[in-house]
Amino acid sequence: MTSKIWFITGVSTGLGKTLADAALSSGDIVVGTLRKPDEVAAFDQVVVVKSHGVLLDVTIPNSTQLYPIPTSPVGHMYR
Repeated sequence: MTSKIWFITGVSTGLGKTLADAALSSGDIVVGTLRKPDEVAAFDQVVVVKSHGVLLDVTIPNSTQLYPIPTSPVGHMYR
């Protein structure tokens, strides 16, 4: 069975965290955005090889340009 790849914003709390937990529990891969570097490191360890944190703070203009996904460790997952 092929794992699904989820891109979920705000996986540190609330609905994003609940959705990420459910996807990871199903064996899927989750690429999730978080605002703080320490949160990214913690999310990377939730399910090693299946949970991947990406630093993204939507309150900072152009933060998506600072941390582009294709150059991050999760860039190889694009299908």
